[in-house]
Amino acid sequence: MKLFQYAYTHFLKEQSFYAKALATVLVIFGARLWLINNYGSSVPYWDQWGTPLTDLFLPWLNCDLSVEQFFAFSNEHRPFFTRSLDLSLLVVNGQWDPLVEMVVNSGIYAFAIFIFMVIIKNLIGNRVDHSLFLLLIPLGAIPFGWESTLAGLHTGWYLVLLFTF
Repeated sequence: MKLFQYAYTHFLKEQSFYAKALATVLVIFGARLWLINNYGSSVPYWDQWGTPLTDLFLPWLNCDLSVEQFFAFSNEHRPFFTRSLDLSLLVVNGQWDPLVEMVVNSGIYAFAIFIFMVIIKNLIGNRVDHSLFLLLIPLGAIPFGWESTLAGLHTGWYLVLLFTF
């Protein structure tokens, strides 16, 4: 009976952690969606007219895109993953829409926060208390990096954050 009771309480603690983590991620994602809804624009912003349009989308639409172009320099960077995601969004969406890029970037950011919470839980075990969630909600929801949130071009920063975990 004690084994069953232990397993049940352990299961509830696991469920409780993942429910709180999901709620935290949804609050952060929702705050970013609010920012995009109120301040985002479907018109490409600044450098978006250059790199994705001329180096990726136009060659794709003209059936002239090569694999080398995915690895080509963009200033001092080689944004392979950013270009791959941008082209995937163009193909899936059927058009170039920076708002879709902003939403996907916010999803990547929220997923990275979730992965971070799971790593912290695995490192410190069941001692995770409410302070982790209460700390991450304002850090993730307050728009400190509003410009990166409102520019679909900044996918690379969110992928770097995700790939660090």
